[in-house]
Amino acid sequence: MAGYTYGVSDGYGTLAAANLVADRMTPAGITWQAYCESGCPRGNDHFPFTSFTDTSSSSNVFAGSSVSTSTFISAANSANPPNFLWYTPTDSHNMDDVSVSIGDSYLKSFLVGSGSITSPASGSLLASSVFTNPTYRTLLYLWWDESGGSNGSCDSNNAVPNLLYGTPVQKGYVSSDLTGIDEYAALRTIENNWGFSPLAQGDTAAASARYMFNDVFASAGQLPFSTSFTFSPSNPAIGMSVTFTATGNGGSLPYSYSWSFGDGTSATGASATHAFSNTGTYSVTVTVTDSNSSTSTSTWQVTVSNSPNDHLPLHWPHSRRSYQHQRISCKVSFSQSKTSGRAEES
Repeated sequence: MAGYTYGVSDGYGTLAAANLVADRMTPAGITWQAYCESGCPRGNDHFPFTSFTDTSSSSNVFAGSSVSTSTFISAANSANPPNFLWYTPTDSHNMDDVSVSIGDSYLKSFLVGSGSITSPASGSLLASSVFTNPTYRTLLYLWWDESGGSNGSCDSNNAVPNLLYGTPVQKGYVSSDLTGIDEYAALRTIENNWGFSPLAQGDTAAASARYMFNDVFASAGQLPFSTSFTFSPSNPAIGMSVTFTATGNGGSLPYSYSWSFGDGTSATGASATHAFSNTGTYSVTVTVTDSNSSTSTSTWQVTVSNSPNDHLPLHWPHSRRSYQHQRISCKVSFSQSKTSGRAEES
């Protein structure tokens, strides 16, 4: 998370250099919090936020004995969750001092509880608001820093697994890149998300070689070209000005718009107005053309009446005269609609 090792080894102390990626976040308006489970027994080795003097005393760093997965999930469920959340488990849970199966059980409980990926249980991380709120685009990144040894590895090369989950990720994708995807590439991916420049020589080299998790992320691609339009008022009458507004989606910008109003007249532009001279039902069509000369059309049937009132619901006028303790009843016939009604006022 600092872009370089600075020559440290296990059990190192503090570092004065202000080169942690978190240092870039607050000035950029990005909120962050970092959590280390159960008092952070491995200290700086697994939790860099306590090693740098400028972040070790930050109110965004939580490394007390009470820190647990529940603490982290509460932060993810807060009304305004941080943009960046970090969690370091203990060696009893991170598959360092325990078997992969024990680590898997811990991870399953943390992420989905008694549920599943598609239906996580309440109180689990994937059921928190950062994943369920449709306005967020959250990436979950599970980062191992070593592999192999007695607990095995994910392949014969002892490749370190990096698992990513979320809407930006290609579902079921396994990267074939075993060369450039290392810790510095992971850091560079985080930096690039917020437009940060590299911190030090490690991530600078990753940036120069364009080593990031590029292939893991899904390409949105070009959306299918389509169009639609609305018009107002929805029940126009003869001579009434009607506003038509079209919207294009997909394809390649810019768009051009042409209208056919079904009465022999036409117009251009994303928005057009038109007044019909006769009653009837007209097929109004908009044709949108993108910069590649692809076209998309949308058609609505617009019914034009003789008078705006032809489409209004009947209502009874209110009398200013009040009546007490009596009921007035009259039979009313309507010659135009040939129906009868009964009006009562009390």
